[in-house]
Amino acid sequence: MTPSPKRDLETLQPGAAAIFIDLDNVDLETVEYPLLSNVCSQQGIELHAYAQKDRPAANTATHTIKSNEREAVQVQMIWDIATYCSKHDSAAHVLIVTDDHLGKTLASLDLASNKVTWASIERELPQPWRKALSTTSIKDFFQPDERRRARSRS
Repeated sequence: MTPSPKRDLETLQPGAAAIFIDLDNVDLETVEYPLLSNVCSQQGIELHAYAQKDRPAANTATHTIKSNEREAVQVQMIWDIATYCSKHDSAAHVLIVTDDHLGKTLASLDLASNKVTWASIERELPQPWRKALSTTSIKDFFQPDERRRARSRS
């Protein structure tokens, strides 16, 4: 029996790292994130952003979920994360960004040699994500929606 791979969270392998964001469950006024998309592209990190089709976040989501079932986004994310980890075997690193219990729960299960990690919008990013994204919080990549701010001021 071979020992399980050691936890190596200090470096990400380009092409074997992905961020999965539940845009319906992040506590933000807006979900515009062009800078994050650019940085991920430059670093070889896949970006998967999910929202239900009838939510405002659907306009910027990379994955629009057609089902209106309450947990549809989370179920699709779980499926896609499992597929991603299976495809990349032990090299995969996944960051789940959500403000609900999905990410924290998945990360706690030790399903992929501890390479599935979680961060809420406000929480400090785990290593190696801070290094790869050159920031301590994913929130730094989200831009305020000026239209919403203007409406809230009037």
